[in-house]
Amino acid sequence: MCSIGVYDNEKQTRQRVLVDLDVFVPLEFSSAKNDSITDTMNYEYFYESLLLISADGHIHLQETLSDKIADKIMHCGKILALKVSICKADIYANCQGVGVETWYFKPTQKTQTIASPPVSD
Repeated sequence: MCSIGVYDNEKQTRQRVLVDLDVFVPLEFSSAKNDSITDTMNYEYFYESLLLISADGHIHLQETLSDKIADKIMHCGKILALKVSICKADIYANCQGVGVETWYFKPTQKTQTIASPPVSD
């Protein structure tokens, strides 16, 4: 449940918000070599982060909620990219929900130098 929305009726009561996270982690960090949680991402951290963000006050836009989630989760060292999907599930009676999907990418550590073409006289 989350306090989200720009309209007065949305500011009066918390809404059911569905969040789906697609986390891109390099294979060497995503394979459970020993069938141990220490070998993989800790989903409990994601869940606790979502609870903290949703308890932190009213948010007007789903895009803002998505940014807050990415800010919290993207700093995990193993994550290279993250897709955050958010859906306000009960906003309209005649559809399953209305939402937004946003991709976030960590900047790459590699730089590429492009040579300038030779200058002719």
